[in-house]
Amino acid sequence: MYVGHYLNGKKMNYYFPYKNREDAINEFNSLRTELLESQKQRITLLTASIAFITAIFAFLSKDKNIEMHESVILIYLSIIPCIYSYSTRIRERRIANYISIFLKDISPWSDLSSSGDKRLKLNLFQRSSTSIILGFVLFDIIIFLMSMRESFKIDKFYIIGIIGFLINVLVLIFTVKLKSFKPVFRDELKTIKKNAN
Repeated sequence: MYVGHYLNGKKMNYYFPYKNREDAINEFNSLRTELLESQKQRITLLTASIAFITAIFAFLSKDKNIEMHESVILIYLSIIPCIYSYSTRIRERRIANYISIFLKDISPWSDLSSSGDKRLKLNLFQRSSTSIILGFVLFDIIIFLMSMRESFKIDKFYIIGIIGFLINVLVLIFTVKLKSFKPVFRDELKTIKKNAN
């Protein structure tokens, strides 16, 4: 993090604000474990949600027809994995940004996907949380269209369904537009350095 071994006449630690390399590696390992656990939790919830929603869908469509009030149930069930995917995305972004600022010397590759090189950037469909939410938004549209196949009328179930659908669309927009935590962590590191001098 510092150029050279000295800053303002003091011998500096390359792993600052950690005491030494071992402390920095321990922190990195702990954060990496937390990151992997977050990803596992998202996949577990996704798998359970798909199984549960599929079972409900199969039950509701056994007569090959889905009513508007039944589609509302399915749409609202899809909100749970969407919000959870968004929350895990925030958590993972925060951890990854922390590592790229505070533990760059331990993990020089931590910043590759957000670097200026377009070849290394992750596109929309390479981000699992975004893809999950987009999948549920498309599912909501399909369910809506299926329920409107027989007859279409604007009633309370239609309005409730639209509200549920819009919740998922908003979650998708928030996920895609999620800002980086790097500026916050850079400011924090500057403050720590300033206070250490």
